[in-house]
Amino acid sequence: MLEIIRKKKEVIADIGPHERAEARKQGVSSYYVDPEIGDGLVEERANGDKVTHSHCFLVKPGVHAAG
Repeated sequence: MLEIIRKKKEVIADIGPHERAEARKQGVSSYYVDPEIGDGLVEERANGDKVTHSHCFLVKPGVHAAG
């Protein structure tokens, strides 16, 4: 598995920017992790603004987070 990832690292690296561009085109936010921007989850809004959410939880589908 690691060998496959090494061979396709350029394609994998392009997935993030491609998905963010697609989200902007559709007018929705995209979410990702980027330590250079900050800790936690980064929300990149359709207008290009980036907001970090340091207290976010990622949960499995069908599981409700207590709030």
